[in-house]
Amino acid sequence: MEEQIARLSKEGILKRVISGGKGELSAFLDGTKVVFHYRTALSSDGTVLDDSRSMGGRCKPMELILGKKFKLAVWETIISTMREGEIAEFACDTKVLPPGSYRQDAWAMSDEEKLAAVPIIHEEGNELFRQGQITAAVEKYHNAIACLKNLQMK
Repeated sequence: MEEQIARLSKEGILKRVISGGKGELSAFLDGTKVVFHYRTALSSDGTVLDDSRSMGGRCKPMELILGKKFKLAVWETIISTMREGEIAEFACDTKVLPPGSYRQDAWAMSDEEKLAAVPIIHEEGNELFRQGQITAAVEKYHNAIACLKNLQMK
């Protein structure tokens, strides 16, 4: 448990266990499906931003398949520290970056932005390949292809 807390702390995440759950901590291999309810709230005043138990008047838990690079990577990080049935509260550091100061993920780009990004991402992959960083290059190529596939489907 202390190792988990230290790992989370390095990533700017604080964990408070409300109810300990049962059994041993799972290995959480890639491909593991986890189903859980969540509530997201502002730490400053408790304003609830999102709640899986009351979204749109239905009670639908979140389903997450680990290792599939979900856009909010913090979910995989915090879920991997929990036991079955555990209820915990997490506080995460937040960074606010203005538009133009970061590279958008493909899902957040307009069609024009995706089209413009493909050759840039491709060249970044080529440079990583030349440096022998094959895994990182493959990820860049994958992102460029994902942009093209998305545009092609439209």
